[in-house]
Amino acid sequence: SRFIKFCIVGLSGVAVNLLSLSAFREMGVQSSLASALAIQVSIFSNFGVHELWTFRDKRHGRTVPGRLIRFQGVSLVGALIQWVTFLLVGLAIYRLTEGPDAYAAYLAPAGHPWKELIAHVVRTPPDIGVGIYYAQLGGIGVATAWNFVANFSWTWRSDTTPVSEE
Repeated sequence: SRFIKFCIVGLSGVAVNLLSLSAFREMGVQSSLASALAIQVSIFSNFGVHELWTFRDKRHGRTVPGRLIRFQGVSLVGALIQWVTFLLVGLAIYRLTEGPDAYAAYLAPAGHPWKELIAHVVRTPPDIGVGIYYAQLGGIGVATAWNFVANFSWTWRSDTTPVSEE
């Protein structure tokens, strides 16, 4: 039942994430930065709901700031997983919708070294229209498993767990 609660909170986080992404885009924020900011807004939202509902019975042993720092750490790894997936899915959507010639033309200014390619995709992501929301959802899906396992076993783990002294 805890995983179901986690997923329900995650669904609310998806709504917060996508609404934040839309708001940042409406403000003219570049899409890769808007995605990163939307991820952070949803991290704070999810922590609050997990603290009050999902892991309410596991709040002993650590302070709220301590759990928030752990949650933020876990979530940043999850955010990186989500963001990289967002960028990769965005590239895939662009290639599928615009075709191989447009895709090659988009990548051409990046050059060949990986560092330049990554910088190009982050600085000037392709315009994929509403595909941006599918890319964001893809990233959210990939990061969900990591976030649950790490938060269950580390963020809200009880400090009273016996430690073996070998």
